[in-house]
Amino acid sequence: MSLDNFIVRPKRLFVEHYAEKAAWESLSDADKADLINEVAGLPSGLADDDFDAKQFDLLLLRAQLAL
Repeated sequence: MSLDNFIVRPKRLFVEHYAEKAAWESLSDADKADLINEVAGLPSGLADDDFDAKQFDLLLLRAQLAL
């Protein structure tokens, strides 16, 4: 994610935190909530045309929200 993007900029602290590999080694429930609520909807700089992967990601996100 580009921190130059005006949509990403307000979430800079979250993006910088989860850009570190160590942040992913042990995710708490609060971390998961941050990822779902603050990071997941931000635009990425990568072009991803894999529709099946996007459907799978959405399925997992909805399953996590249902828990």
